[in-house]
Amino acid sequence: MDFKFFYGVDDEINIIKNTLGKINYYNEHSYRILLPKNFDVKNNNIEYIRKAVLDEYNGGEYKEISMFLENKVEENMAKIKSGFDKTDFIIEDTYNIYLTKYGVGGSYNPLNSIILNFKAKEKEKLFKTIIHETIHLCINKLIIKYNIPQWEKELLVDLTFDNILPEFNILQNIKLSEERKNEIKKIFALYFPNTEDIIKNLTSINTKNIA
Repeated sequence: MDFKFFYGVDDEINIIKNTLGKINYYNEHSYRILLPKNFDVKNNNIEYIRKAVLDEYNGGEYKEISMFLENKVEENMAKIKSGFDKTDFIIEDTYNIYLTKYGVGGSYNPLNSIILNFKAKEKEKLFKTIIHETIHLCINKLIIKYNIPQWEKELLVDLTFDNILPEFNILQNIKLSEERKNEIKKIFALYFPNTEDIIKNLTSINTKNIA
């Protein structure tokens, strides 16, 4: 298990294009979205995006964040590996982290890519986001298989994070009823570390509430 960091103008262009493609989803789920100053979200022309990126691009700030996070990961790699060993996850050899100033706070692309917005939160919280998004990647296939809703997925990630690496976790404001949160917490406690059993039983909760 390793983490590699990347950044550059072309990466930023791709991140903005992907953000524009998902902007309705992000708005529907109340995500905070960062884009270049005075950016027209209706304009996805590649040269327009490139100019907007170049107008704000400063490689030095990306390098500074990259070095900070590389050191943070190196210092804590033994703890990270020990934490993930508590799960039944299939772990990729390498996770590629793309540093950005745009998009949402953190996102992921299967199987092993993480997009990390270092302007969306304080520097000290960025390391937490790396672990958070790695958990997302590890459970993503099962989330899709069982069609788990957004906030139930986020709670599952929080519970997993809190179970394997609590010293690094910062709990989210999960937009679920207390009743639903408690149901999910009970299922998690009953079946952890069997991820598929946890997620499969979340589906049974949803079916029960629809019936």
